[in-house]
Amino acid sequence: MFVPRGRTRYNDIYMRTKSPSFPYYDRFLECAGGGKRFPKYISNVLSHTQFLSLYDDRSIKRLSDLQVEKMAELKECWIEKCYSMETVFDLKPSDLAKPEPILGCLEKLRISEVMKATNMCIIPGSLKRGSFGCLKHMHLEYCPRLLNVFTAGLCLENLEVVEIKFCARLQKVFSGKGYNVEGSFSKLHTLCFIELPVLTSIIEDVVYMPSLTKIKVKGCPKLGMLPLGYATSNRASSSKHPVLLNVTSVVVSGEPDWWDRLQWADQNVKEQISFKSWPLLKFPRQA
Repeated sequence: MFVPRGRTRYNDIYMRTKSPSFPYYDRFLECAGGGKRFPKYISNVLSHTQFLSLYDDRSIKRLSDLQVEKMAELKECWIEKCYSMETVFDLKPSDLAKPEPILGCLEKLRISEVMKATNMCIIPGSLKRGSFGCLKHMHLEYCPRLLNVFTAGLCLENLEVVEIKFCARLQKVFSGKGYNVEGSFSKLHTLCFIELPVLTSIIEDVVYMPSLTKIKVKGCPKLGMLPLGYATSNRASSSKHPVLLNVTSVVVSGEPDWWDRLQWADQNVKEQISFKSWPLLKFPRQA
């Protein structure tokens, strides 16, 4: 369904009935209940789509097969119950060689119940500056085979919120190197990780996150360190030596046992952070 604004009122009715938070865009495309084949012409439509929703599809193995390099106007993407999808963005060297950034306008990415996916994004090298550069909000949940999210460095200069829930095999969020570039993670203020039992690392690089104020962790017993403390950055220091970042505004919510087991490069960092324990589950009183 591809609906330009102004031609019909159906889009208004549909958005109100499907979900209270269903976004409103000039041009949106929803594909639901797909069979074995996807229409060949769809890539031409996607080049003008601002909001894309894939729901209950059994044909797509990779969103990148739909030529993501042409999705220059895509601002928001929802992927839910795509049972054949193995990787969301599986980019090739030929994609990296193109002059335009990949998904340079994408602001929100929501992925849920993609049961076969092991990677969200595979990048065989360095993307053009601006690729995923407008991404603000990333939400992943119920992807039981997902191992990592991004596998190579990106400059995520507008990323604000990362929420990942109920991904039983997720080990790393930002794996690999190359994230420590000027501007990356400068606006990130919220991290939320719920029920990720084998998560060991949020990010391997030492990065500067000056806006980070809220971290929520629950059910992540193997997560041993947080991306807080020391960082080497041109914004933080003109020298090449790590400097201690200001973490007094950071609030961490988690389980006390997990908090006590966390490792710190400097114990003083822990003393400056506000910690809040998750409230105990309260059962209703029996009559």
